[in-house]
Amino acid sequence: TDLETIYALKTAAMFESSFEFPVSIAHSNSEISNHARKIGYHFGILFQIRDDLIDGSAEKGRGTVRSDSKNDKK
Repeated sequence: TDLETIYALKTAAMFESSFEFPVSIAHSNSEISNHARKIGYHFGILFQIRDDLIDGSAEKGRGTVRSDSKNDKK
């Protein structure tokens, strides 16, 4: 499975909805709602990349270092 697909289904989907939902509640038009969703998607991808980079570093206070690689995750 492609890593971007994993990110898209894992983290980006959560951010898409969290960015789009408030815009939808505000009764904005669909174009603004689509932009908010796209921003959420890209934010989620960037968030997951950063999280993976931190997972591979020795930054303190972030759980088990290299937990993904220890669990055989991409």
